[in-house]
Amino acid sequence: GLMVLTALGQVPSEAVSSPDTLTVPHWLIAGPLPIGSREGLVDPIWPQDPASLVPSAGDSLESMMAAGGWVHWRATAGEKDKVPFAYDGIDWDALSDQWGGAGLMCAGLAWGTFEVREPGAYRIEALGIGSLYIDGRRHVGNPYPRGAFAPPVRLRAGRHRVLLRVSGLGPRESYFRLVRMDG
Repeated sequence: GLMVLTALGQVPSEAVSSPDTLTVPHWLIAGPLPIGSREGLVDPIWPQDPASLVPSAGDSLESMMAAGGWVHWRATAGEKDKVPFAYDGIDWDALSDQWGGAGLMCAGLAWGTFEVREPGAYRIEALGIGSLYIDGRRHVGNPYPRGAFAPPVRLRAGRHRVLLRVSGLGPRESYFRLVRMDG
């Protein structure tokens, strides 16, 4: 397989945008969803298949981390390539007091669509994102907020859907963009 490494010398949202860079203008965000301290790779919505997920604003997911036991998908605008993972109404102090550091381990999901005008190969630059699905196909992200790992993906012209998954201690700063390789 082809692996691409790219040097990211600046925070992604500060990068100059171009027609060859694709971002998601509107996201649906859900979280936090509890994960065990050693279960970061287990999908937080299992047994539901994340590859076929198409949420709507207001849909619910069970989460013991939220008051009332449910979190809801909420619509939010993208900020260039920054994915706004913020979890409102979560009492992080209470979770920490009751469960320690393991009580802060959580996952979050972001779902959106983007448009590709020109088919071709793109680099997936997904910083702070452990894994993602594009059109139901799983890809590896980069769980760290900085780094150089950017796997390739071939995209046809048209509308595509993406599901991002982040995990860690509480809310995270994450970035997602696709940069054309063969233009």
